[in-house]
Amino acid sequence: MHSPSYRHRYSEFLKRDFPRIPLVPDMKDFNALAKLGWQLCEIHLLKKPLRGELGQYHGKGDHRVQKPVYSWEQKTLHINKDQYFAPVPEAVWNFHIGGYPVLEKYLKSRKDRPLSLDEISHIAVICDVLAFTIEQMQAIDALWLQAFPDRG
Repeated sequence: MHSPSYRHRYSEFLKRDFPRIPLVPDMKDFNALAKLGWQLCEIHLLKKPLRGELGQYHGKGDHRVQKPVYSWEQKTLHINKDQYFAPVPEAVWNFHIGGYPVLEKYLKSRKDRPLSLDEISHIAVICDVLAFTIEQMQAIDALWLQAFPDRG
């Protein structure tokens, strides 16, 4: 269900909460898709640590979230005028789950209060997980199109 081609083709079913789950005819394709899906599950449940270079915290101040502002040119996510996370790729900033922009929603729910050290670390983890999800979705899509060439 993380294949963009699948989501596009079955978007009406997904809107009504009745997704179609086609059976993969080839066991090799099934196993490959299951492996990618399992990796995605482990990352989303934070069972397998990911720590890349995304979302490093910069600046001095009180860590208070005023308004999350993304800079496309600098690939930075500012929480106030002095403090920000970088790098944050545009695709990570724009990633939506359930119709909500993940990073913006997370930070807006903490508006007018300082971030704890755990929250600062968690934002970096979220950036890494979203970047991994985007890459994994591309791999899943390629396998989906291979398994179902007529359903792309």
